[in-house]
This record gives sequence, structure tokens and C-alpha cells, in this order.
Amino acid sequence: MAEVSDQVREKAKRDAHLVRGVVLNHYATVEYGVDELLYRCRRYASYRKAIPLRLPRSMSEKIALVRNVVASPGPLRPFGDNIAAALDRLDVFTVHRHLAAHGRLAIEFPESGPVMRLEKFRVKGSELGQDVILLDQQAIHTLTQQLSICAATTTDIIDTAIRESGLASLEE
Repeated sequence: MAEVSDQVREKAKRDAHLVRGVVLNHYATVEYGVDELLYRCRRYASYRKAIPLRLPRSMSEKIALVRNVVASPGPLRPFGDNIAAALDRLDVFTVHRHLAAHGRLAIEFPESGPVMRLEKFRVKGSELGQDVILLDQQAIHTLTQQLSICAATTTDIIDTAIRESGLASLEE
């Protein structure tokens, strides 16, 4: 393997941290939209009983709540299919978000160029495992581009549903 200069190493490290930030930012933007949707729904009588006062912490639990709400009778039902489809598309990026938020970031330097490595150990019952994602420059570009589009589309769908369903006013 060829020697990698300190400059190349530092640039790769900065780039990897930027990518980590992009993943977390896009996912957080969608999570905020999901929280807002649930908050607004909770104030609407037809949804009030379906949404606990304290929202769950995990995004998967929040998404399950949203799916339940949009399938129920109420002003969001006409938007339910679009919201559910957008959340389905987001699901592809959940492992990236989880590893970016809770995993270790390392940079490898094979001959082909820097590779970003996200990894995290997991324990399920008595089983120990490890999740690993390796991203070369092309994969990083594809990931950030697709996640950017997904996040923008999902937040637009949620914002439109809030506005057009009448939930924007917070008054019933």
C-alpha cells in the first residue's frame, strides 16, 4: 500500500465528519417534521387518544404512531398514503443514521482511495454482533444525494399535509 500523506488523511477525516453531519442533519430534519405532525395531531380531538402526551424517543416508534394516525379517520387520512410512502423511503437510511449517531467513525486508505467506515457493536439477547458500513467516495456522494432528496421530499409531504389538512392552526 502506498504511503498516505498527512494532508490526505486530514482531508479524508474532515470529509467523513461532514458526511456524518449531513446524515444526522437530514434525518433530524425529518424527525422534527414527524414530531411536529404528532404534536399537532395530539391537539386534534379525533387523534388525541392515539398519541401519548410524551412522544416516544425512538424514530421507529414515532413512525409507527404516524402510520396509525394517518390510517385513522381524521383530517390526515387523505394524505396517509403519501406520508407512509415517504417514511418507507426514509427507512432505507435508518442504519446509516444509527451508525452515524452512535457508532465509531474510522477512515481506511486502500489503493483506490479513502473509505469511510461506520461501525457499532450491538447486543441482542445473548448475541453480540457488529454493524459495519463502508463508503467510498462514490457511495458517499450517492448516499448524501439520495438522503437529501428523501429528507426534502418527506418534509414537504408532511408540511403540505399539516397545511392542507387544517392542522396548521392548532385550533380545532
